[in-house]
Amino acid sequence: MTVWEFACAVEGYARAHSTEEAGTPAMDDKRLADLGIEGF
Repeated sequence: MTVWEFACAVEGYARAHSTEEAGTPAMDDKRLADLGIEGF
């Protein structure tokens, strides 16, 4: 295993087992309208 592969494995483990919630990126009104979502 290379150092790069090890670093990716550690990062993936940390993401999978973290206790804090990751926020979702906000969508602007135009993007919501493009997706057909109304009433926002």
